[in-house]
Amino acid sequence: MARLALKKTGLDPDRDVVMIAAGTGDIRLAALMSTAVDAAVLNAPGKFKAKKAGLNEVLFMGEQVDALSGGVATTIGLIQTRPETVQRFVTASVKGLKYFLSNRQGSIPFMMKTMNVDIEMAREVYDMSLPTFTEGGTAGDDFMKNEVQLQTGVLGLKEVSRFDQPFDMSFALKANQRLKNWNPQQRSG
Repeated sequence: MARLALKKTGLDPDRDVVMIAAGTGDIRLAALMSTAVDAAVLNAPGKFKAKKAGLNEVLFMGEQVDALSGGVATTIGLIQTRPETVQRFVTASVKGLKYFLSNRQGSIPFMMKTMNVDIEMAREVYDMSLPTFTEGGTAGDDFMKNEVQLQTGVLGLKEVSRFDQPFDMSFALKANQRLKNWNPQQRSG
């Protein structure tokens, strides 16, 4: 993604920058803070920790490259042998997504705990990330086609697979159908 984002800004990632694999977000942030590197790709909350430390964001990749940044993945074998388990898991994930999207006040304490950040940073991460989610956890055909092409290039594959092969939205669609009358604000069910 970084290479594509740099290309979109007019830089040649092979000539204009030296890229190194620096590990996890915490390691990349530490390298940036220690000036071992001049720039680093940071996700939340690292992005906000860097900002709090006085560093500047020079490029928001989300504005340059529309790419997958999360989701539920499993094997074809599990889908074929235990589809009911997959469905329950996806339904629970969609419930969590719907709760997150509709309940900032309830989501922020959970984010503070799981991300080990203060309330101010949790609020910033929530507000920044909210537009990146889809309402029902599904992606459209154009997005899936673009993602398959992007990953084909990243992986150096010669042939682009059909976009419906790596993506199966049927479980999320069924979950949304089951949850159409579910209220994310209620505590039970």
